[in-house]
Amino acid sequence: MHAFRSYEPAGPLARPASLLGTYPVPKLHLVGAPVPANPRSPIQWQPTPPPLQYGIDYTFMHRAGRQPVRWPPSSAITVRIAGPVTPDRLAALSDVITELRILTQLNLIISESRSSSLVPSQVPAGEIHVGYLTSSQLASLPGKRGNQAGLGGVSQSAAGWYARGFAIVNADLAGPDVTTELGLAILRHELGHALGLGHAGRPSQLMHHRVADGTTRYGRGDQHGLALLGLRTPARPAAAPGPAHQANIPAPGPAADTPSRANSCELTCSAMLAS
Repeated sequence: MHAFRSYEPAGPLARPASLLGTYPVPKLHLVGAPVPANPRSPIQWQPTPPPLQYGIDYTFMHRAGRQPVRWPPSSAITVRIAGPVTPDRLAALSDVITELRILTQLNLIISESRSSSLVPSQVPAGEIHVGYLTSSQLASLPGKRGNQAGLGGVSQSAAGWYARGFAIVNADLAGPDVTTELGLAILRHELGHALGLGHAGRPSQLMHHRVADGTTRYGRGDQHGLALLGLRTPARPAAAPGPAHQANIPAPGPAADTPSRANSCELTCSAMLAS
C-alpha cells in the first residue's frame, strides 16, 4: 500500500508537505476563572449561585424610588465610641470599620471617643456613634427590646442623603472581651444598620434579624448590599408607596430629617444566650 505524499523540488531545502496544506492546531479556550492544576470532571462542575434577590439576600433601611438612600458623596463619616472606652472595644471597632471601608468604599474615619453615653437623637450630622449597653440599659430604651443582642439605625436628611447613624451592642452578651467572634458579629450587624442596611431574609446572612450560631461575618448578600450603599450617586426623589404586594419592601425615606429608623438583632441558639 502506497501513501500519497508530495515533495518540493529536490535540494538542500527540500521538505515534506501535507496534501491538505497547513491547518490550525486545535485549542480549548475557557472563559472565566483559570482552570486548576487538577480540574475535576465536567460532570462535577457546579453552577454559579443564583442572582441575588432584593429583600432576601439584602435590603435597605430607606429607599428613594428603586435606589437606596446613601451618604453624601466625597464626605468623611466620623465613627466614634460613645460611653466607656476599653482597648478591646477600640480594637473591635477598628477591625470592623476596616472591613466596611473595603466593602462600601465609604470614607469611614474613627475619631476620639465621647465620654457621654450614646443618645441616638443627639448624634451630630455626619457621624456614627457606637455604644455598649448592658441588657437592662438596652431594655430601658423605647420599644420592646427583650433579650436582644443590639440595636442600630440611621436617619435621612432633607437633602435626601443619610445624616447620622448609631450602633448599640449588648455588652453583657458580647462579654468582657468584645473582640470575640460573637462580639464582632453583633458589631458588624449593628454597623450594617447604621450605614443603611436593613434585615436580610435569608438566615445565612449576618444581616438576618436573628444572629445564628456560626454566622459571624458578612455573607455574600450582605457584601452586595454594602457595595450598593457605597455607590456615589444620589438617590432619585422619593416615589409613592408601591401596591400592597410590595409591602415587604422598605418604603422610601421621608423628605425631612427624621428620627433614626432602627433595626434590632435577636438571639436564637443556646450557645449565644450564655453570657
